Amino acid sequence: MSVLDFARTAMGRTFFDHTARTIADGLTQLNTNIAALVAELRELNRQRSEAQHAPSASIPSPGDLAR
Repeated sequence: MSVLDFARTAMGRTFFDHTARTIADGLTQLNTNIAALVAELRELNRQRSEAQHAPSASIPSPGDLAR
């Protein structure tokens, strides 16, 4: 059975009109979510890199805080 023959059946129409569209919409949403995740990870890595290369500030001891 060719794709064209399948598309002419009730099952084929349902697949192309609903199932394939649902899959495409889901892939679009997944792509959007992955892009947002990548952006967040890049920002986190940038912040970590800056923190590692920044001059280290000394952490005050509890006695220093009382002054």
